[in-house]
Amino acid sequence: DIQQQFTNGLPEGMVYHSLQHTRLVVHAVQEIGSAEALNKHELTLAVIAAWVHDVGYIFNPNDHENTSALFSTSFLREQGVNAKDIPRVKDAIVATRLPQKPKDKLSKVLCDADMYHLSSENYPQLAHLLYQELKQFRKMKLSEDDFDLLSVDFFLSHAYFTTYGINVLTAKKEKNLALLKQRIESKQVNH
Repeated sequence: DIQQQFTNGLPEGMVYHSLQHTRLVVHAVQEIGSAEALNKHELTLAVIAAWVHDVGYIFNPNDHENTSALFSTSFLREQGVNAKDIPRVKDAIVATRLPQKPKDKLSKVLCDADMYHLSSENYPQLAHLLYQELKQFRKMKLSEDDFDLLSVDFFLSHAYFTTYGINVLTAKKEKNLALLKQRIESKQVNH
């Protein structure tokens, strides 16, 4: 099962793109998908896409979206998912590649769910995990200050796609951006 794959198969240092992140994305898909009035079938497909969207990190971290999409094909066939629904799930997964380019409602919901952390009350903790992953797994030589500056740039370049994302998540994201900028400014004052 997918949870087992994440628990046993993630490369060392992969501390952000983990089972915890996947669960957050699944929860976010349910929240956003319901607000966007996805029907029961679409919501099920979106939840399935959320569960498998990052499984590619286990097999091929450098091209995880395509690997996740390929994995989803065989996984969904095994689960008896209708063949005409499989491309919709694959398209949603591939749309999460940065910069995100969702083409339909299902993809927009998954893309917004994948960036839900930007609007989360737990953003500082989640950002710290991402920073640790970049240092440990990606071997990036990056100070925390540099990471914060890159994060501000990312916040400013990012936009949600769904109506819920635009009307609800953006305001929460703006609060996190303000806190991030405040942290940067306080560090500069103290240096």
